[in-house]
Parts: sequence; C-alpha cells; structure tokens
Amino acid sequence: MFYGVRIGEFAWSALQPAEDRFDFDWLDRAIDVLSHAGLSVILGTPTATPPMWLVHQHPDVLPISAEGVQMKPGVRKYYCHTNDTYRSHCQRIAAELGRRYGSHPAVVDWQIDNELGDHDTVRCYCPRCRAAFIDWCRAKYGSMSALNDAWGTVFWNQTYSDWAQLDLPYPIREIGLNPGHLLD
Repeated sequence: MFYGVRIGEFAWSALQPAEDRFDFDWLDRAIDVLSHAGLSVILGTPTATPPMWLVHQHPDVLPISAEGVQMKPGVRKYYCHTNDTYRSHCQRIAAELGRRYGSHPAVVDWQIDNELGDHDTVRCYCPRCRAAFIDWCRAKYGSMSALNDAWGTVFWNQTYSDWAQLDLPYPIREIGLNPGHLLD
C-alpha cells in the first residue's frame, strides 16, 4: 500500500518567483513534514502552468487559436508546446528540482504532467507549430507525391506541389476537413 502525497505540479511561481531566483525553502519544509509523518512524496514538475513573469517577458510562449487569436492565461495549460523559450525554462526548473530532490529519500517518484491535451490545449496554430507540422509531414512521407497519395488530395483539388503550401488543419470549417490532413 502506498501512503504518500503528490505535490508541486502547479507551483512554478512559488518555486521560481523570478527568472533569476529560486525558492525551495517552503518545499523543503513540506517534504520534511510529510516524510516525518511517514508519507512518501511524488514530486510534480510545475511545467503545466508557466509563471506570469515568463509569460510577461516572452508572450510568444502563449498558444495561438485556430482563429488566429493569441490565447491568454486562464487556469492551466496556456503555452505553445513547440516554443523553445518555454521548453528551455521547463528544462531549467525540472533540472533544478532534480538536483535538489533527486536523491531525497522521501521523493519516491516524479510526475511530469497528467493532462496532456486537457481541454483541447495541445493544439497551437502559431508559425512555429506550422513549421513543425511541415517538418513532421516531410519526415513521415518523404515526398509530396507520397503525402498527396496518403491524403487523397486529388479529390477536392487539394494536390500539393511544394511543402510551403502545406498548412495546419484548421478545424473551423463547417463542411469539414480532408480526413488524412486532419488525422496527421
């Protein structure tokens, strides 16, 4: 039987109140109290919700909706998965947590995230995401001909002749989308 708690997954601004400052004192105390009570700890990385200082300094970490609107912070999951700035800050906070608590006897496991795609938050339509989608399609299909065959683009006159013509599948058309394009 496991007796423990999961903590930390939405605590980025408490752990790192500013880009150049970390504060682990409160988490040290919490883990010590839990450990002394005989409880194990599953420590969550706080990367499901970027801190406001990061959003303010780098607003491009926010995702773009299919309608072209930059999304704003709300409850959680307000970031573009392909944004290099966001990803490097995630790596930094996760590395700091790993260095500090990686060998702590009370920390028995780690949670990276448990809500990938929650509330349709995994889709972003920014230029980086479009470029990543094109790169992914190029790697998957290898040629425009193979992509056109797989997607059946000859139907509805959608045959592509250059990777630059490819776009993300925008789910705002009432009559639907090419199913192959949407699936990829």
